[in-house]
Parts: sequence; C-alpha cells; structure tokens
Amino acid sequence: ERWARSQTIRNLISGYKQMWSSVDELKMKLYNSIPRTMTSHFEGVTQVVNAVVIGTARWMKTGEMPEEMGRLIEQVQRNSLWIDVCKFFTDMKRMLVEENEAIVEIFNKYKETLMK
Repeated sequence: ERWARSQTIRNLISGYKQMWSSVDELKMKLYNSIPRTMTSHFEGVTQVVNAVVIGTARWMKTGEMPEEMGRLIEQVQRNSLWIDVCKFFTDMKRMLVEENEAIVEIFNKYKETLMK
C-alpha cells in the first residue's frame, strides 16, 4: 500500500497522462488543419481522382507506372498537406519514443529502489 502512495508512482502516472495528453493534442491539431489544407490545396479533387483511377488501371494492365502517375506522386509529395502529415507522424514518433524512454527510466529507478 505504501508503494501506491509513493512519489515515484505519482510521477510515473503523471508522465503517462502527460504523454497521452500530448498525443491527443497533436491529433486534434492535425484533425483541425486537414479540412482547411484540403480545401486550399486540392481544389481540383475530381480531376485528380479521375487521373489516379485511369492511371492505376493502366498501371495494373501494363505493369508499368504511367508518367502521369509519377508526376502526380511527386506533386503530392511536394504538397504542404503531405509534408504536414509526414512531419506530424515524425514528431509523434519522436515524442512517443522520448516519453517511453522517460517512463522506462522512472520505472527502472523505482524498481531499483524497491530492490534495496
């Protein structure tokens, strides 16, 4: 019972809650930015979808990626939405790794203290 009230356990729980709070905040930022970005960067969505469908059908039929598809993929990769999404996931991965390392370190220190 005493260990359940220890500062280390409280710190561990606090760190865990803070990590998930940060994840939720990042998810909300991405969720809120997608509609604005989609509207401003993909005004010709119907044309893009048609090009993708036709290009994919040709690609499946011939086994070779059409030039239009290659250009479209390059265009998407240069698009700020794509860049933002990639950055979001890179940042989230980095944050989760750092948070996980901190929690593991706290847990290991707590375990060492209990072993003494």
